[in-house]
Amino acid sequence: MNDLEQLKTIDERLAEVERISNFLHERRREIINRLDLNKHDSNVHDSNVVVSSFLSTSYR
Repeated sequence: MNDLEQLKTIDERLAEVERISNFLHERRREIINRLDLNKHDSNVHDSNVVVSSFLSTSYR
């Protein structure tokens, strides 16, 4: 495989990763919205714990 073929393969893989990443970000937003985790209510501490826990494990 020559350099131009390798570059094309890398570009194709990067495009696929970007599509998957965009899909996963959208799914994450949908779940957060469904669970109302983006609401800021000083009386609700459980949602902050859930978000904090999710964020701490989501990028491992």
